[in-house]
Amino acid sequence: MWMARVKYNLTNNLSCDIAVQGKDYQSLYHYNNSGLYCGNYIQSVTPNLSLGTEVLWQPEHNMSRINFAARYNTNKMSLLRGNVDSDGVVSAYIEQKIRYGVKLFLLAKLDHVKGNYGFGFAVNIGEEQKLSVDD
Repeated sequence: MWMARVKYNLTNNLSCDIAVQGKDYQSLYHYNNSGLYCGNYIQSVTPNLSLGTEVLWQPEHNMSRINFAARYNTNKMSLLRGNVDSDGVVSAYIEQKIRYGVKLFLLAKLDHVKGNYGFGFAVNIGEEQKLSVDD
């Protein structure tokens, strides 16, 4: 089974999204009238591991970027995400649920080319909210 959705906004800033979701993959394509084209694809490799890629292209500003990402769910309590983009920026994100309503986040972003390095943490306390597809 797969699901597709088209979303658009007809204002001064035209944008269009096309989302396709299957049993073990999802893909999103985006365009807006500023000339930005974006597409991503993520595929489940195992029940816990997903691999994906994202391509951005804005010909007016001669800008393009490609990202590669991995997502690993260790269990229902923790999540690990990693990302490497075409500029050489490496980032990692760990989310650990301590108990219901309490989450710990650890983040790191390394840009060796520009010499920018960032590390951080956060604690989220409160009830989890389910978001609908339209949010």
